[in-house]
Amino acid sequence: MPDPNITQWRALMDFAERGGLPSDIAAWLLPGGYRYNAACKAGAAVGLDVALGLGKPGRHGWWTVEARENRDAFLCEFRQRDYAHLNDAEAAREIAALARRKLYFSSDPRLLAALKLGLRIPDAKQLRAIFRKSAAV
Repeated sequence: MPDPNITQWRALMDFAERGGLPSDIAAWLLPGGYRYNAACKAGAAVGLDVALGLGKPGRHGWWTVEARENRDAFLCEFRQRDYAHLNDAEAAREIAALARRKLYFSSDPRLLAALKLGLRIPDAKQLRAIFRKSAAV
């Protein structure tokens, strides 16, 4: 008996091929799905996320990148809200000190999601870089 997950994958691809999905979604899914199927048949180790363009081999998963970006956005907002009176270096030291003492200073879901994935609060040097990057946008 075939694996039900494989059956579902084949049904999804068939549904997309028959026009069952919105055209923009099908145009994204089908080429990646074909790449994935061809790689699997050839015995290559290609993840579905990579085949669909959601990540690159050897890189962090898209979910980790997304959690890191959300964490960094929260940290920049936190810095502006609670440490606007300090320059970036001073604010970074204060926030890093809070993290070292395990005072996560918020129940913000963006921060909690990042921590659940094993991401940590960056050190002061990384925080300064995050603040600079945010200011440049």
